[in-house]
Amino acid sequence: MALAAATLVSLPVSAFPAAARTPAAATTLPLTAAVERLPAAAESRDGCHRDLFKHWVDADQDGCDTWAEVLISESRTEPIVRAS
Repeated sequence: MALAAATLVSLPVSAFPAAARTPAAATTLPLTAAVERLPAAAESRDGCHRDLFKHWVDADQDGCDTWAEVLISESRTEPIVRAS
């Protein structure tokens, strides 16, 4: 750990470009103008796969893990929940 800290401390500041050290100038906009600048796109459900999340829990022990609880709460239509 000390070696890693010593290595970081010994890095010259000039190794980083000036642009990376200087924050960009802030722009102040009215809220409506800022919202209009937000990009809009169609909803994409690609990339959401249950098997990517290994640690689902059933905190309230109602038979539904976190994944199921979220799907139920965000459903656009009334879901039918059956005992498993």
